[in-house]
Amino acid sequence: MAPLHDEVTSLIISRDEVERLDYSAVDSFIKQAEEKEDVLKSKLILNFEGYPESLEEIYKVPSIRKWVKGLIDRHPYIFYFLASDGGLNTLLVVACIGDFQEIDSLTSEEVTEGLLHYETVNYNNKWFKVSLPKDVSNKIIEGLIEYGLKMNLESDDVLFTILSIPGLNAG
Repeated sequence: MAPLHDEVTSLIISRDEVERLDYSAVDSFIKQAEEKEDVLKSKLILNFEGYPESLEEIYKVPSIRKWVKGLIDRHPYIFYFLASDGGLNTLLVVACIGDFQEIDSLTSEEVTEGLLHYETVNYNNKWFKVSLPKDVSNKIIEGLIEYGLKMNLESDDVLFTILSIPGLNAG
């Protein structure tokens, strides 16, 4: 991986890395990010290479889901680094670790009702219901708070990151 700059960094995760549960590219990014302190907040995009599925469908691939679950176990604060690319990267990571359902359309009443059990998200003119299990939500929240304390991050940045994760604590 090339040295990181203040621009977005796109990590290409190969099919081989996914199948071997290899997190070295992400580990390297985080190590460099920690050396630069908080300037790399919202600067990471994960891309998966070697799959016939479109980017929006990676959450359907069992091996990618397993890799992302391992990523969350290893780095529950990864959402701090995920780029705010219209929410796609964060939404896809959440889809890999939670309950994710694409729906055709919603009335405003259904959106309101859906928020009782899920967070309803509109991306690219498509509606999705997302929910993370309580234990995963807790792991992510605790991981972000601990990481924020460890790295002396602004509490507002950590809180904003927590609040920006779709489906968090909806389970």
